[in-house]
Amino acid sequence: STDVAIEEFEITSALKLIAVSVAQQRFLAAKSLVLHPTTLTLVAASFAYSVGVIYHHPSCWPYIVVFCTTAVLATLGIVTRLLEGYNDEAEKVGTLNWLYGHDPSSDNTTQEDPAFNSDSGITFVLVYRFGRYIVGALVMSITYNGIQPHPKANAITLPIGENYDACVRAWTVQKGFRGYGIGTAL
Repeated sequence: STDVAIEEFEITSALKLIAVSVAQQRFLAAKSLVLHPTTLTLVAASFAYSVGVIYHHPSCWPYIVVFCTTAVLATLGIVTRLLEGYNDEAEKVGTLNWLYGHDPSSDNTTQEDPAFNSDSGITFVLVYRFGRYIVGALVMSITYNGIQPHPKANAITLPIGENYDACVRAWTVQKGFRGYGIGTAL
């Protein structure tokens, strides 16, 4: 079933599902960078260069192994450095602070995304349930692009009219449930 999440534990569960999805995206990005033909060509060229420059006698093999290991570790270090933003984003996405611009249970407030976290619109979370488990989530913000906010904006009654913009901020389905039409239902 597809519903609007109203309870805080449902919203938190959906946000954690989105955070896990961001971590999965990091893994796929790392795999794509490591297995990219350009990366593999550069590593192979460094191996060939090390063999050509260092090898003069059979006793030089340990130096070649050290050089090749260093080339692989440097490549993995560069990939890790390029993808470190995924971890930061996954930590942010899994919180109510990211969703609302503040945590309703504390006094912490951020202004990371004032277009979505303002009084001129609403943000709501759609969830897809399989039994009692949340296996899909869609976070949408509807903002008023005029001067005055909608007088009765909340998660139950959605604003209508021409002066509103909608933006899907996050959308995911749990990995084992992908390919069954859950994303389409959301």
